[in-house]
Amino acid sequence: MTPPLPTADTVRALAVFVQARIEEGVEQLLRRVPAEERDSPGVIELLRIPHALGRAADLAARELEGELLCDPVDESAARLLWWTLLNTAHPFRAHPDVPAGARETLEAIAGT
Repeated sequence: MTPPLPTADTVRALAVFVQARIEEGVEQLLRRVPAEERDSPGVIELLRIPHALGRAADLAARELEGELLCDPVDESAARLLWWTLLNTAHPFRAHPDVPAGARETLEAIAGT
């Protein structure tokens, strides 16, 4: 059985959650870097990774929200976008603030 598609509210909540975790991670990383080195090419390059993850989550969420509002919904496109968003959230799946609508799906993915 294929699980149902998420609601637009769940999609937005998961995207906001991912963005918040990424910002926390960047802040933690920057605390370990001396202030005078934060603008160095190496640090800038390192920060591109979480920023790219955040952009991917945001883009997938926006596209998925739009797809969910279409009539009829292209289920193949919606499932691919949902999978993409879930993959961006996967590193944070054990966090206590994972939105309820995504928690079960993330736990199922982690169990496979």
